[in-house]
Amino acid sequence: RASFGGLVLPGETLTYEAEIEQLTDSAASTVGRVRVGDEPIGEVDIVFSHIDQNMSGLDFPEENFVFTESFMSLLRAFTSGDAQRVAL
Repeated sequence: RASFGGLVLPGETLTYEAEIEQLTDSAASTVGRVRVGDEPIGEVDIVFSHIDQNMSGLDFPEENFVFTESFMSLLRAFTSGDAQRVAL
């Protein structure tokens, strides 16, 4: 689910916020928010499911695997406590 509730003009500063709401060995649910100043302008809920090529001999398409090396580096930095601000 994603919702957008406002427009952004050139020169305005966006603040992105992401939160892991639930994390298990097989899945995670997250929420993301976007604000301009104190005004919320967007929100997204994303659910991730853990699958790999070893599950019961099933063959999953490669496009199901979205965790590129750059994403994994970001995740490692976050889980090690080294994450601060990430430039986009």
